[in-house]
Amino acid sequence: GKKRSFQVFVALTILPNLLMLFVPSPELALITVAMSSYSFTSRIVIVFAWSMIPDVVDYGEYTTGVRSNGLTQASVQLMNQLGQALGGSIPVMIIGALGYVANQAQTPEVLGAIVALRWGVPCVFNLISFIFILFYGLTDERAAEIGAKLQERRIEARSE
Repeated sequence: GKKRSFQVFVALTILPNLLMLFVPSPELALITVAMSSYSFTSRIVIVFAWSMIPDVVDYGEYTTGVRSNGLTQASVQLMNQLGQALGGSIPVMIIGALGYVANQAQTPEVLGAIVALRWGVPCVFNLISFIFILFYGLTDERAAEIGAKLQERRIEARSE
């Protein structure tokens, strides 16, 4: 199901990042494999996250009687854009505060921050996603059940 697949692929996104955190001087080939596997698995996580949105919308309609497709989609898109903005600016501010200078040899502090920001932070956020999805109660079966009940409600509403 979606929930289980999300869990598996989030766990798989953590592995290459963890590996890179503990390899002192990785070769280019290892970096390429780690980045490629992270990119591949993280894109699958995104697909599963987006595929859960209709289930959440159905659940909201089922519990409140109000269908909020547009609001839900817009909220997710806003959070994605906010995450991209913060994810691009905060690391730059951090390494800037640590003394990053373009086209210069970097200090050990800056290099350590770059490694932590590139490999460690994604581990933390993916771990948080893994923990949160444990509390996600909409299995595929439950979502199908809710969908069927909503369909029954719609048929009843039309016949009235």
